[in-house]
Amino acid sequence: MKKVLLFLTLLISAGAWAQSPKFDLQSFIRETQQLNKTDGRLKLAWWIPTEYWRLALEGNDKVSPEDITGLEEAFGEYVVICALEATDSKLGIMEFRPEKEMRNLLRVKDQEGKEYQPLEEDDLNPTVQVVAASMKPVFRQNLGEMGKGLNLYFFKVQKKGENLIEATREGSFIVSISDTEFTFTTPLGVLMPPKKCPEDGAAMNGNWKYCPFHGKELVAE
Repeated sequence: MKKVLLFLTLLISAGAWAQSPKFDLQSFIRETQQLNKTDGRLKLAWWIPTEYWRLALEGNDKVSPEDITGLEEAFGEYVVICALEATDSKLGIMEFRPEKEMRNLLRVKDQEGKEYQPLEEDDLNPTVQVVAASMKPVFRQNLGEMGKGLNLYFFKVQKKGENLIEATREGSFIVSISDTEFTFTTPLGVLMPPKKCPEDGAAMNGNWKYCPFHGKELVAE
């Protein structure tokens, strides 16, 4: 329980979040967060892979390596999706779809096309339950109006006890919110060693295989 409370303290403290000098937050968000805005309706799907905890917290003197490992172990069995759906009212105020309705509309589809529903809170391990409960005030404090509509959803996407979605393994999956689909591909470039084009030495995304300009196979820097 002491570990759980420590995790909770870290997560609700803005000063302990995402301060690792090794963590490129903007690159991470570009690869893990997708938006769709159509006819005044906004949908957001943000995948938070397990690797996030180490990227965000490693190097922070408030967090021990054991704490980070504990978070990785607690979240390692889940696919974590942060999602919302909102519409602009006539008064210019965002109106969010209620959490229970979002839960009914949200699905994850693996590479073989199998669909998964969000787990109920009681099906999560105790550490994840506590951390998830702490995230809502963090969203509101740090993300403003958008943070009011964000909720965390957990999926178990496994086959014979093995995770089918890994941030460092080649593959893809789909997050759907009602009739809108968001496709995510892996591995995430932010987690891969950088590459360069052999033609001109230009730096390239770590998960690319070929230079989009010269067609040459990329090499490690």
